Amino acid sequence: MSNLEKLDKERPEKSRGQDNAPDIRRRKLLQVAFTAGAVVAVGGPALRDYVKEEMSGKELLESIAEKRQQIENTWGVKVILAKPGDLMEYGYENSELNLAQKERGLTLLLKELAKLPPVLIKDSPIKSISLCAGLQAANAPLGNRIRVSNQGGIFYKNPDDTGKKLVLNVGGNFANMYNLFGWEEGITSPRKFAHELFHSIDKIDNDEWEALQRGKYRYVRPEARTWVLENKDLKVSGFARLYGLLNPKEDKATVYEALSAQDEYRDILKRSLRDPVLDKKVMVIKAYIRDSSLGLMDESYWTDVFTGRVGPEYFRVKAQALLSESTVSYCARHPDVSETTFSKWQARLRQEYSVS
Repeated sequence: MSNLEKLDKERPEKSRGQDNAPDIRRRKLLQVAFTAGAVVAVGGPALRDYVKEEMSGKELLESIAEKRQQIENTWGVKVILAKPGDLMEYGYENSELNLAQKERGLTLLLKELAKLPPVLIKDSPIKSISLCAGLQAANAPLGNRIRVSNQGGIFYKNPDDTGKKLVLNVGGNFANMYNLFGWEEGITSPRKFAHELFHSIDKIDNDEWEALQRGKYRYVRPEARTWVLENKDLKVSGFARLYGLLNPKEDKATVYEALSAQDEYRDILKRSLRDPVLDKKVMVIKAYIRDSSLGLMDESYWTDVFTGRVGPEYFRVKAQALLSESTVSYCARHPDVSETTFSKWQARLRQEYSVS
């Protein structure tokens, strides 16, 4: 007989009735504490998730619904809380997040989306963002499964698909115990989001990008991929990190990822001062993001986002400033932007912000 069963048996009969709410709540607390003792050995985040779900299940469900609706209304993208098997058509296995992980993942997603103007997402191929746990390639050898653990991706059925699905694995994976219990979520998930987001909007010509290296650096041969994946976070000349040596697409995404991470932003700018190839890559990515955001994510944006100035009205105010500026004036300050292009930006911004 368990301690809880003994406690219940010794309790007076009247305390077991349905009308005795205080005793029922005390039993619930004892159950949570008892189970907490069992899971505390495997990790703090798991314990916090369990306690949060036991005591705040209704509040979690309300918060999840509210955040999903806010994302859909503001950025025009559907959020899917993936169930097991949802990603098999793309060749991946996944499991479902628990309630606390769903709420935490949506909170993180909202935080990252708040740094981006809605037009960037609305005009991108992304139609849905799926949050899941345990993402790994189906039927892959164990070594490959470990390499894809804790990753996200842009999933689509063919290269011309305009309804791309951005997938983020925010719930951990048994292949990596470090992330299984949530310790890595707050560190890498924002970078995964930035990395995969750039893949979804990337239209920079790969040959033109590779020409920035002027033959000084080359991407690795297939036989060296394993070495790159095992050392993917190393900083190397000409690249944001070693992972960029895989191919031009990953090279571009890792540069944007570094620019988007507060702890990496200053570092990559410092490195680019003494690294001409990396400097060109940074400038190309910044110019491309400015153009993709219709001028809203310009040079000043990068300073503003990391000094906490990007709030709910930031992009609206910035859009109003762009709309009030003459085409001739703007293009004189930005010679790489044509008058035709700027006029198109203004037309789209008027539409987005309902300005006549």
